[in-house]
Amino acid sequence: MVVAIYLGAIFYQRTNTNRIVQLNQAKEKLTKSPVATEIGNLRAQQLSGASLKTFTKWSGEYDRLTKEKIGALNENLDEAAAANDKYQFIKTHRLLKEATETLENTQADLDDIGSALKDIAANAKANQDEIQKLEGIYQELRKHLLTKNFSYGPAEQALKDQLDVLEKDHDKAKQLANSGDQEGAANVLSKLETETAVLQDQMKRIPPRYNELANEFPAQITEIEQTNVKMQKAHFNFLDRDLDAEIAALKQQIATTTTKVAKLQCDAVDSDNKEMESQIDSLYAVMEQEIDARQAVEQKEDDLSAFIKHADKQNRELQAELNHLTQSYDLTHDELSQSIALKDQIDQLNNNYEADLQKIADQTAVYSVVNTEFQDFAKQLTEIEKKQQAIHKNVAGLHKGEQVAQNSLQQFVSDMRTIKREVEELRLPGLPKDYLDFFFVVSDEIKKLGNDLNQVKINLDDISKQLILTQQDINKLKQETNDLIDSALLTEQLLQYANRYRHSHPDVEAAVTQTHQLFDQKYEYKQAVDTIATALNKVEPGAYKKVEQNYYDQKQADLF
Repeated sequence: MVVAIYLGAIFYQRTNTNRIVQLNQAKEKLTKSPVATEIGNLRAQQLSGASLKTFTKWSGEYDRLTKEKIGALNENLDEAAAANDKYQFIKTHRLLKEATETLENTQADLDDIGSALKDIAANAKANQDEIQKLEGIYQELRKHLLTKNFSYGPAEQALKDQLDVLEKDHDKAKQLANSGDQEGAANVLSKLETETAVLQDQMKRIPPRYNELANEFPAQITEIEQTNVKMQKAHFNFLDRDLDAEIAALKQQIATTTTKVAKLQCDAVDSDNKEMESQIDSLYAVMEQEIDARQAVEQKEDDLSAFIKHADKQNRELQAELNHLTQSYDLTHDELSQSIALKDQIDQLNNNYEADLQKIADQTAVYSVVNTEFQDFAKQLTEIEKKQQAIHKNVAGLHKGEQVAQNSLQQFVSDMRTIKREVEELRLPGLPKDYLDFFFVVSDEIKKLGNDLNQVKINLDDISKQLILTQQDINKLKQETNDLIDSALLTEQLLQYANRYRHSHPDVEAAVTQTHQLFDQKYEYKQAVDTIATALNKVEPGAYKKVEQNYYDQKQADLF
């Protein structure tokens, strides 16, 4: 047992000794950190201003760390070694734990200090690079302004002043960097970079805008002004436009905007130039519109005059035709009043046309307005022509329509004669009242149609309706006549067929007697057929169908 305790003590003691050695080695590594070298290098740069203040802060932190934390770490490790030699393992463990924590904290603090010192050194390098870059841009801008000063016009002096400001800020940044105040130099360089970007933008934007103000716009305005003078001499007029005033306003706007160029007001200059460009385009457009309109008016003038005369002649001929037709026909679609209204429209259109010609003669016409009116006149005349043609087409068929009606009337009369003859040929004892009533109704319709057609002035619309109705009724009368004839002839054949059964079958004898009464006294031929057919079918099923089939076969054969 004692041996085991002894061996355990020896094991823990050796383990602690190894840990102490490791911690001492780590501590020695900390004391040889490159931070000390970095501090020496920065101190040699003779920093100043904010950079010096930052350096002083972190170098002080380094001094405190090496004096306080490293010293405390040495004491912990020495005390831990002494306790370990005396086998005071609990105390040794506590001291080693504290030493480990102190070592880790010290390493973290050293990392922070090293990072901050590197930032100071990096700022110095970045400042030098930025100074060189901005100096190159500055020299390029100055060179460009000197060689291309004519393209900047009144903005040249303001741009030179901006370059002077850049030069002063550039010198200040170099001075601060050279004196070691890298943070101060960085602030100035940030401001210098913004100023340089603004100047670059101004020097890029001004030349094209100034060229418009100094060259393009004046040349265009001169061209517009000269063209306007020529157009005035040629008696052109403009609707709600005073070109002289607009040209004067543009010249004034060019002068005003040029002063903005001198003040480097690039956004305002862009806006002004865009507006002037639009105004100049508008002036070109309105002049071109009037020139084109005049050519169009001159081309349309004679054609339009001829079109009006044609429409007027067409209307006179149409009215003459309508007046003649009204002597024989009722014009039921207001054709005459329509033609009179179209005449009024033609006259008004001609008055407007003559008014436009007078304006041209008086040299007060706005050709774009006249051209629009001429186009409208042509559209109206086209519509008038279509309407007059449609009226003519409608009335042109009146004579033909009357002839068709006369022919139809003659056909109706012929049909009625045929119907009457067919019925009379049967020599029937009489005719059903309903049939006679309808026959006389159709006869009256034909008489009325003939009377209406014999009037001095006829209404073809009404006659057309009568023709349709009468034709329908004649078709119906023909069908009823055919049915009447078929029923009468079938009755006679059925009565003959029934003779073979009348003496042997009382029912047939009674049906024959009843059929004769219906046929000879009441003239109900359809009922007579049904009566005798029913009786025959009872004694001889299918007898009626046989007689009927023979009848229609013979009738069909007689047609051919």
